[in-house]
Amino acid sequence: MKPGLLFIIALALGLALWTLATFIDGVREPWDGGSFWIFYVTALALAAMLGVFAERLAWLAGAAVIFAMLPVMLVATGVGSLIVLGVILLAFMALPAIATAQVAFALAHRKTGNPT
Repeated sequence: MKPGLLFIIALALGLALWTLATFIDGVREPWDGGSFWIFYVTALALAAMLGVFAERLAWLAGAAVIFAMLPVMLVATGVGSLIVLGVILLAFMALPAIATAQVAFALAHRKTGNPT
């Protein structure tokens, strides 16, 4: 999958996931919900699945899935004084998703030495 298409799909799926998280938990920001960690692990799995289908730049899928939380929060709460802190937190939260997508990509595209 081309990187541009990968980014669009990852962003769309991330938006859907984080919007669902806010509705299910009845909160304005996904990380305020009681089931946030369930959704976060789901986002990691989503990043891994997208990483498998990437042609290159698989890490972009992990970043997009996590950073899709930002527009969900901005729509619900607007831009406040803690937006910079929120973006920094998202960047740290994206690191495991980036690694997951990249590892899935590497495993899916490794050379086994066996002719296929």
